[in-house]
Amino acid sequence: MLLLVAAAIVARPNVAAAIVARPNVLLLFADDWGWGDLGANWKATVGLTPHMDALAASGMRLTDFHAGASVCTPSRASLLTGRLGLRTGITHNFSPGSAFGLPRTELTIAALLKQQTDYHTAMIGKWHLGTTPGYAPTYHGFDEWFGLPYSDDMGCVDTAWPNLPVEPTCAKDSAMYLSAAPRRVMEEATAKEEEAEEAVAVVQVEAEEAAAAAEVEVAEGGAAAAALAVAKWPLPLYRSTANCSGQTSGDCNADIVEQPAQLEALSARYAAHAHAVVSRAAKAGRPFFLYVGFAHVHVPQFCAVGRANSTGRGPFADALAELDDTVGSTLASLHPAPTLHLAPCTLHPAPCALYPAPCTLRPVPCALYPALCALRLHLARCDAMQVGSILASLESSSVRNNTLVLMTGDNGPWQV
Repeated sequence: MLLLVAAAIVARPNVAAAIVARPNVLLLFADDWGWGDLGANWKATVGLTPHMDALAASGMRLTDFHAGASVCTPSRASLLTGRLGLRTGITHNFSPGSAFGLPRTELTIAALLKQQTDYHTAMIGKWHLGTTPGYAPTYHGFDEWFGLPYSDDMGCVDTAWPNLPVEPTCAKDSAMYLSAAPRRVMEEATAKEEEAEEAVAVVQVEAEEAAAAAEVEVAEGGAAAAALAVAKWPLPLYRSTANCSGQTSGDCNADIVEQPAQLEALSARYAAHAHAVVSRAAKAGRPFFLYVGFAHVHVPQFCAVGRANSTGRGPFADALAELDDTVGSTLASLHPAPTLHLAPCTLHPAPCALYPAPCTLRPVPCALYPALCALRLHLARCDAMQVGSILASLESSSVRNNTLVLMTGDNGPWQV
């Protein structure tokens, strides 16, 4: 899988050697991101990924980089530990009901940075390495986590996004909406099967009648089990702000802040949290390790309200473009003035009323914002991730000039 590396460490007299020794690290991890999903690699994708293309042009491209596995869980375990699944014991994907996760004995990048240099470690996005107590990100070296516990198609949501096959929603009139529904369905199926077995064991004189009843009960139990196979728990969005590394229990496994998660708002929320992490670390004067596990472009192909059909190339292209925008917004909080320039640069100011609140539009000459021109982050979009506000909030030059950015994907494309 392609790895893009861009070092934003600028050799200037006012950048202390001590700072360079502890660079900030931003690890961007796309889901099911293919080689051809980058305009820098494939002509058909040109125009959909300008921010990632700019990152590729300004940094180092490792074109023979290999993922740790062909599926999500073992690939992510390998990324964070540097060890193959045969050594960690993780060779298959975890399901929402998995009782275990990444072994507590494994040392992650986050835990190592905490131990040796006291980095502020944060994770945003998809974890997929266990969610029961003792296995969430905050048990593995991360100070905070905001994101999904597993793939976005492993839980139901309220909107039917493009997927093959189409996933059922968690509509309130559906049996899947209540979190207890799958448990209830399973209990009913088990009870019916037990009743059927007891019926078969009745005295011979009632055997024929009991057997007929048993067939009906087993059929109903099987139908309930089949319904369970389709039904999914509402997809949860977690947040944790307590580092519980070394613990195996407690109340710091993470709180569910939304269930089901609203996928149409997820990318903007991820970008906002990334900006908050960077800003806090800058104000505290601490180096940070930020790992962002995007939901895109894993199925289902979701996007923000108003973005549907924005590319004119279908749901996958819309999702890919949203991934690129989220990457651009995150990078903008780190690099307010990169040396890369892409011409021509044009800003298209528009009334703030045309965009979702909160929104503050401050049109400025393009020459004053080379970073925005280079990455084509137009102020006219003025969404919740207003780039101008991100740039204004950053106060530490060490954040801007001492950051190592890496971007790659977990296991290659998933054709839909």
